Amino acid sequence: GASGCDDGGSRAASLLESSAASGLPDAQEQLGAWYLDGLHGLAKDDFAAVGWLHKAALQGHLVAQRRLAELLLQGRGAARNTAEAVRWLREASSQGDAEAAYLVTTAYACGNGVDQDDVAALSFCKLGASLGHPELMFRLGVHLVAGKGLSRDLSEAMLWLQKASEKGHFAA
Repeated sequence: GASGCDDGGSRAASLLESSAASGLPDAQEQLGAWYLDGLHGLAKDDFAAVGWLHKAALQGHLVAQRRLAELLLQGRGAARNTAEAVRWLREASSQGDAEAAYLVTTAYACGNGVDQDDVAALSFCKLGASLGHPELMFRLGVHLVAGKGLSRDLSEAMLWLQKASEKGHFAA
């Protein structure tokens, strides 16, 4: 315009909002992310972000599921709801999201939003380790050394601890 400023951001937001409103989950997730950070001419709006992320999550969008869960854990843009957050984390984990597997492992290990459950924690720990999460690789190695929740297996433990180390885990 006359000011020399490019309003491409607001045009981009308008186009994205149109795509999101038509039901495209990638657009819904992206719009939610833009509202979270107040990008491309959009005012920062956690409530709008949660709404768009929820729409994408319901359609199976992996990133939206994890982001929505993180917001629900924080009580950001919606009432804090750890049980609902864990449900979305389980969903994202089952689709291969290693960070979601880490968060749900921690929820079960600590009883955050769910009953404390070592069996479920170990199950998600194994899943997250197999997906390449360094902390969960380390934890699985420690479980195997200790024989906690599964048979003690030092050679398998060493493999997981080595993998964690290769991924940059500080303690491995």
